[in-house]
Amino acid sequence: MSCTEVRTSLDALLDGELDAGDERTVRAHLASCPSCASELEERRAFSESLARSLERALDGVESGDEARHRTVERMTVAARARASLLPRAAAAAVVGIAAGLVAWALASRPTPEQRDVARRLREAEARDLQVRDLRDQASRELEFVRQTVTVDRAEHPAAVALNVALSNLEDWLEPAAPRAPLAQLVADTASPDGNARAASQKALWRLGTESLEEFGQAVRLAEKADWKFVTRVLNDLKSRARAGEGRSVAVSQVVNGVSVSVTQGTDGRVRVVLPDTTLDARSMGELLEKHGEVCRKYGIRGHEGVLVVGESTATLDLEGRLQLLFRTGGWDEDVLGEAYRSWMTRGGRDAREAEAKLKELRQRWSRTEEPSSSAPSVDVDAILKDVKALTRQELDKVRAGLEGRMRKLEEDLRSAQELRSRAHVLRTFAEDLKKGR
Repeated sequence: MSCTEVRTSLDALLDGELDAGDERTVRAHLASCPSCASELEERRAFSESLARSLERALDGVESGDEARHRTVERMTVAARARASLLPRAAAAAVVGIAAGLVAWALASRPTPEQRDVARRLREAEARDLQVRDLRDQASRELEFVRQTVTVDRAEHPAAVALNVALSNLEDWLEPAAPRAPLAQLVADTASPDGNARAASQKALWRLGTESLEEFGQAVRLAEKADWKFVTRVLNDLKSRARAGEGRSVAVSQVVNGVSVSVTQGTDGRVRVVLPDTTLDARSMGELLEKHGEVCRKYGIRGHEGVLVVGESTATLDLEGRLQLLFRTGGWDEDVLGEAYRSWMTRGGRDAREAEAKLKELRQRWSRTEEPSSSAPSVDVDAILKDVKALTRQELDKVRAGLEGRMRKLEEDLRSAQELRSRAHVLRTFAEDLKKGR
């Protein structure tokens, strides 16, 4: 090959684009021609220098190492191709090409503020995907439970406990819409739509005694209804009203010389009476959350249907606690355990065997308290591209809202993890119930 032919092939040799035969021919010429060999080394040095400059210019651009490397390769090849068309004396023009490319790279690099916002947006997107994934997992677990048990309050306490917990977790997963008029709820108890029937029954069982008169009138005027069901609800409301707003459990104790009285009705409402004040809450959980300091001061603790003041305790029976959980939307694994034990002993097992089975079930529960979610995928390049397109004012606005968004997402994540864990607890219970263990 002539020197002219070899020199037109040098760039292809550097890029590894020559076939095996041509490469052997070119290398043989280079071994015997110092001038062409020197030209090759000059081009190699130019390529390496330009690539290093471009790598430095692109450093920090969040497109990933692989994408950045591909960009550097394309730009180096383009610059070298243009430089090869110039006379050797036009070295300044070659330097200008390189400088221009580096300047372009520097101009495309995101600012520190843009990188920070893009990073935080990426974290927020990943957290949001994680929350949705956990909620999807919980939904699948609850669907299994839903197919295993039926909504029938006359069943054994184990099935009732599952239904109560299922109903409450479904409300957590998908908050209920505002309550329909009582006349509509009464009519829906006879609806051919199973979902409508279940929703109306849930809403009616959760009525407070203040709705007794309105509900009674709705029943009297109804043209259609599940008369057996609505009669049971009406009788339940009347019974709770006669009991004085359902004061079904109460405990009193003198704590540090102060008389403390706590009561909870079957509608879930809790009242704490102290010498200088009275506290009211819709449930025991709400009382402990809203008035935690007072509760700690006077030794008030417990959960729905179980009240503790100091050393004194008052507890409802299993049926009463299940009613409270249903009406307050609470969660109580002790109630689930008690219902499970009751189911075991009714199945013919003695108390020792039932307790062993319950212990085994609780161990399965504890292994699923902190379920992991699949790693979400986030398009980092797309996020950075969007951020770089923002004006300064828009960037500041996005950054200002990120702190609040991340706090909300942290709360949502904790909630989704707890929901997923509780849903798995119910699934293990439902599996045993289905298998008749």
